Amino acid sequence: MPPLNHQDKLIVSARVLVVGGWCGNLLYIVADHIRALTEKAGLDAIVKTFSVWDSLDTLPSSDLIIQLLPALKQEDLSCPLINGRPLLADLENEPVNSRILMAFEELKSR
Repeated sequence: MPPLNHQDKLIVSARVLVVGGWCGNLLYIVADHIRALTEKAGLDAIVKTFSVWDSLDTLPSSDLIIQLLPALKQEDLSCPLINGRPLLADLENEPVNSRILMAFEELKSR
C-alpha cells in the first residue's frame, strides 16, 4: 500500500516525462503545471522534461509520458502515453488534466 501524506491522501510516486520539441519554454511551463497539478491532488510525481530536438538519447525510464508533439506511439512504449498538446494553449484544459490524474489512479492499481 502506498504511504499516506498528512491529509491521509494516497500518494503514488511516479516518474512523469514531458516530451516536447520546438515549443521552447512552454515545455518547462507545462512540466511545472503538472508538478503543481499532482501536488495539489496529493500525488508524488517526479516530473522531468525531454526535448526530442535537443537530444538523440533514448527516453529516460518513466511511468507516464505526456507528449506535446506527435513524436511517440503508445504501441512502442511500456508506459501510458497522454497527448498533452492542448496544454500548450490552455494549462487548465480539463480533459487533459483529468487524464493525467486518472493515469495516477491506474498506476496505483498496479
